[in-house]
Amino acid sequence: MVHVIKNDTTPGQKTGSFDHFAFQAHAFDTFAARLRRFGIPFRENDVPELEMYQVFLEDPHGIRIEVNFVGMDRPLRILREEGKLSEQA
Repeated sequence: MVHVIKNDTTPGQKTGSFDHFAFQAHAFDTFAARLRRFGIPFRENDVPELEMYQVFLEDPHGIRIEVNFVGMDRPLRILREEGKLSEQA
């Protein structure tokens, strides 16, 4: 479990700095719908050669978060285009 909490105070000196962190997740369409519902902006990237779909967003302090969806967890529209799902799914 990772907690992402908005805090208006300045972090301590020993927090360090980094570019971003990444997670692997499931069910892209459900995940993206939730981000949209809460008005959280995000960017999408398809990596077809790895069967991976990525979402990039920022936490309240501007730290980049990468969320990867692999295989059958990618967007349903892509799975349909690849013939991996029926039109009803």
